[in-house]
Amino acid sequence: MKFKGKIDWWFWIVMLVGEALVLSSLFASERVSIIGAIVLVMYNLVFLPFVIRNYVEVTDEKVTVAFGFSKDSIPTKEIQSVYCTHNPIASSAASLDRIVIEGRQRKVMCAVKEKDQLFSYLKEKNPEIVMNVKVEKHGAAKLEKGVFIFTLVVFVLIGALLLTGDIKMDYGENTFTIEASYYKDMEISYDEIDHIEYRDEKVSGSRVGGFASFRLMMGKYKNDEFGKYTRYTYANCDAGVVLRVDDREIVISGKDKESTKEIYEEIMDRYVK
Repeated sequence: MKFKGKIDWWFWIVMLVGEALVLSSLFASERVSIIGAIVLVMYNLVFLPFVIRNYVEVTDEKVTVAFGFSKDSIPTKEIQSVYCTHNPIASSAASLDRIVIEGRQRKVMCAVKEKDQLFSYLKEKNPEIVMNVKVEKHGAAKLEKGVFIFTLVVFVLIGALLLTGDIKMDYGENTFTIEASYYKDMEISYDEIDHIEYRDEKVSGSRVGGFASFRLMMGKYKNDEFGKYTRYTYANCDAGVVLRVDDREIVISGKDKESTKEIYEEIMDRYVK
């Protein structure tokens, strides 16, 4: 008889948040990179099998626990005890509502939706099994609360990285500084600028390194026009300021076309060639 594995809410959140993070990095550039696509495929190959192949099968001969690509078993007649636990150590389970099936020489851990039915069926197959189906509720509640708080904090932090952040310009007498959230700032001297250009369209590029989210695109990028270049732009801005500094291109933008135009004009007022 086969029993379907149990999946807790926190497992779904971890999986989906991770998926969102990978997707945001993948599509934060104009072109989907091969490396990003491979990362997405590998991520799903790791997590999806835990959802698709997650069960416990009990026969007269053995108890088999399948969890993702892993598969473990223990002879039914060798099982000595079965007990519940909320032990958070790594195991073949996507829930903290776990079951330990212990034999004379080994044990396996699992989590199933129909826990009581599993206990009854195991007892039917091997009446000698000692059942301890109670778990310390106080400890379990504390553990679940801790997992909830940890998951919530991780979710909020990742959400903040994906959806927040700003790029600000600080204009000085001889230099200006690009101040960026979640990425290193850059100081540029007006005297080092060889060329400056305003573009009323988004500059294309795929990310080589740096930071990318649904809001910001910063770091090392490349395209057919510039090759490798440095970028500090908002993801949804359809304009850009292109600077040539010491034989390298730097692309900057504001939140929208209007603020990007203001950046261009501010630099032009101080740019002397």
